[in-house]
Amino acid sequence: THIEKSSGCQLHFIDHKLPSSQVDKSLNRGMVGSDVYLCFKRSLNTADKLSYQPALLDRFPITSASSSFSLDTDTVPPFCLPLGASIEVWPTSAANTTTQSTFVLTQQSDGVVSRLYGSALSFYEEYDESLLTEEQRKLLQLEQYKDPSQRQVLTNKCLCLLSQWPFFEAFQKFLFFLYKRLLM
Repeated sequence: THIEKSSGCQLHFIDHKLPSSQVDKSLNRGMVGSDVYLCFKRSLNTADKLSYQPALLDRFPITSASSSFSLDTDTVPPFCLPLGASIEVWPTSAANTTTQSTFVLTQQSDGVVSRLYGSALSFYEEYDESLLTEEQRKLLQLEQYKDPSQRQVLTNKCLCLLSQWPFFEAFQKFLFFLYKRLLM
C-alpha cells in the first residue's frame, strides 16, 4: 500500500520503509516522488488460553429499577467481553492491562425505542491454579514452564455500568475508581 509519510498508517498497523534492495521492481511510477511505505498488521502476542461464553456474575440492583427497559442478562456480557471470558497463561514479565469501552443497547417495544448506555472496564485477575482440572492444565500447556514462578494464570473480568444517560466520561472515571478499590 502506498502511503504518504505524513499520513502514516492506521491504528494497530505498522509501517516500514521498503529498502529498494528488497524490491524487484520500482513501486514508484516516477523518478521523483514520495517514498513507498508498506503497512501491515502485526499479530498480537497471544497466550495459551481457554475461552468461555461470558456471563453476568452479579448485578445491582437485583431487579430492574425501571419498567421502561427490561435488562436481558444474556445480552450485556458479550458487549462487556466481546472476545469472550478466558483463562490465560502469561509469563510473569507480561504486563496486565485494563481496557475501557462504551456501548449502547437499543430495545424496541410497542413502537417505543429505548436506549441503555454502557461503559465497561475489562481487566485481568489471578486465577487459582488449584481450580484447574487436569484437562485444563494440559490445554493451557502449564508443563512448558519448568518453574511455576515464571508464569501467571489469569482470567479476564469486567466491571460495567449501565444507565439511561450517556455520561461515558463520568462512568469511566467511576469504574476506574472501583477497579483501584479492588486492588487494595
